[in-house]
Amino acid sequence: MASSLSRLVLLVRGGTTSLSQSIKFFNTALSLPLTRQTDDWAELTCPKSNISITLQATSNEALLSSSYSPILQFEVAELSETVTKCLAAGANLDGPIQYKAHGAVAQLRSPSGVMVGLYEPVA
Repeated sequence: MASSLSRLVLLVRGGTTSLSQSIKFFNTALSLPLTRQTDDWAELTCPKSNISITLQATSNEALLSSSYSPILQFEVAELSETVTKCLAAGANLDGPIQYKAHGAVAQLRSPSGVMVGLYEPVA
């Protein structure tokens, strides 16, 4: 039997303020429902895939990295609208929006440093 991905755990640098910013980004900008929350972690769900994203606040620098890995890729219906929501929630574009034959693509860095890819397929 093959393994099944059920949860992604993302470490968030800092305390409750950083965690709150991360929750706002994933909940408000990407419309992922918040299912549980404590002072130092939160769980959101991707309804289409039923995969959970756990945000865990930490100050342990050995556990943290601000590289390009992992990159979370989300398919969206309206790229420009979603990019606007992401920027309003504290994300930064990592290069220009690209319009390719198969669809539009944007790469952003979330407030907590996680790379997020957005993809709007050609209708």
